[in-house]
Amino acid sequence: MTKPRFQIQDLSIFLTIASTTLYIVFRNVPIYLSTFAFLYAPITLFILILIQPRAFITGPMKVLMVYGILMIGIFQHTLWRFMSQWNLENVYWEYYNLVVMTLILTYYIKVKAYYKLALLSKWAVLFTFITLVTTNIALFFNSELVRQSASTAFFTPLQAKLYQYSGAFSYSYAQAIVCLIPILFYYIKTNQVQAFSKKILIAALVLLIITEIRSQVFANILVTLIITILSSLSIKSQRKSFVIVMLIGFIFVSIPSSTYSDMFFSLSKLTAPGSELEYKLKDFSSYIDNPDVSNETGASVRAERVPMLFDTFLSYPFTGFASVQTNYSLDGGAHLYFLNKLAIYGIFGFLFFIYMLFRILLSITKLFAPTFRFYYLLSILAFVFLGSMKAVGGREVWLFLFVIIPGMYFWPMLETQNRTN
Repeated sequence: MTKPRFQIQDLSIFLTIASTTLYIVFRNVPIYLSTFAFLYAPITLFILILIQPRAFITGPMKVLMVYGILMIGIFQHTLWRFMSQWNLENVYWEYYNLVVMTLILTYYIKVKAYYKLALLSKWAVLFTFITLVTTNIALFFNSELVRQSASTAFFTPLQAKLYQYSGAFSYSYAQAIVCLIPILFYYIKTNQVQAFSKKILIAALVLLIITEIRSQVFANILVTLIITILSSLSIKSQRKSFVIVMLIGFIFVSIPSSTYSDMFFSLSKLTAPGSELEYKLKDFSSYIDNPDVSNETGASVRAERVPMLFDTFLSYPFTGFASVQTNYSLDGGAHLYFLNKLAIYGIFGFLFFIYMLFRILLSITKLFAPTFRFYYLLSILAFVFLGSMKAVGGREVWLFLFVIIPGMYFWPMLETQNRTN
């Protein structure tokens, strides 16, 4: 059996994926060859419209198109016309990224090109591993580079050069790769034929965890720890795994808060003196001791956003904050992804958004065998945890959840294809 030949649409999609995962290359080529949003993604959309127009109204794309027409095309300019400029721009970019990533997966599933999807996923994981290496190198020169990449406009000239030439991953990239942890565990723990050896995958997993810790984004570190523990559980019996998770949760809530406070303070002593991570651990320790949003810890300042957003939601529960004209700014609440959406959209818009995501993710889970599905649900859980604690932006998380990880499910096909040739 001959290997499927790559065509122009596959090359376009490859460049779309590479421009999102291989920053050491795409930050250092001329600007007109580097952009995902204005070059590779539009070309991919245009080619797929020409060769497979029905993909736009197939499966999850159908739900996404209806969502776009109603939410982005109509309600955004009528019901939610008072949305702040910052939130509005994020809504548009998020929908654009959702369309591109969902369409890529829908196309390959529709034409049953699973081998190509697996191969693209293999390259994407390789590019991710390269970016993990270059990020670690960059962090030796500036330990807060990833943290501060959330606002690159505030980079010093030295940070800007380091960020460009090293290809260090961005703040949103650092979030997205947490979703990769369960799938790496899946291939490490099972005897499935795969694209990389177990030794390479173990090295990638260890490097990923180390990089998250060195990046000093506390929420990412916390979610990485939780997802790593859950992924390491045995899945021979999913019911048994559920019981174990519930037991861990019970133990977690049963431990006195003073124990956690002492634990975080002790951990802070293991970090570099004066580092952001040391500050966050000590700060969180103080907040656990005194969980009052009126105290002066950084954690309490971040905690203030929760009652602010929730009170706003209660004031406009059905149509959201964006449906009323006011001089009050809610942009500070954007640091909490899901709660911010609930506040600005209200129940009506928020449930529509959740329904759209649910339909897309549900259609993806139906591709998988039960064992792999369990780990994919952990990847989704990582996204939910992150979105509950921080802002989730960029295209990376959608690329990993909608394209790369589904493609990883078909990795055994790569070896099968090689053996038949």
